[in-house]
Amino acid sequence: MLRPVGPYEGYIGDGTEQFHNEFASSNWFALQLTEDNRYRFLGQEGYFPPRIHPDEEKYAAQKKEDYAKARAYFEKHGRLPNDPMYGDGEESRPQDWLDDLGGDFWAGNWVTEAPPSAFTLIDDEKNDRIELTYQGRPFFPVANADDLTTLLFYEPESRTALFTFDFS
Repeated sequence: MLRPVGPYEGYIGDGTEQFHNEFASSNWFALQLTEDNRYRFLGQEGYFPPRIHPDEEKYAAQKKEDYAKARAYFEKHGRLPNDPMYGDGEESRPQDWLDDLGGDFWAGNWVTEAPPSAFTLIDDEKNDRIELTYQGRPFFPVANADDLTTLLFYEPESRTALFTFDFS
């Protein structure tokens, strides 16, 4: 599971439209699982831009600090803290980091942002059905993780992992 740090405001991929392609667009990006089980980004370099705005710099610095605290907490306690702010070595209450593992698609505001053009999303509210495909082959919901919410889908034949984010 991956959880990239998004922009200070907006979706991941916002403001980088010149780097969008059939595998990466606003609020969506795809990775391919290689034969040695590593992710290969299918978008274009530049999709995840360097920070330039002063507010973005402060935000990015805070996220790096939160990550360092969480890592130190994990090394000490053997689990992730409930909140990176509690990563100073204090005990924090346990938290489930994966809300769902497998299962069915669920509706949220993630379906309102169209996926990159290589993928087809059908949100049939009338029949309470959501379908996500690549070249006609279905994706399977793998997991959704707490906080943002990060959603991960997988299409096994092409070994494509597709990420999107729900801000409901």
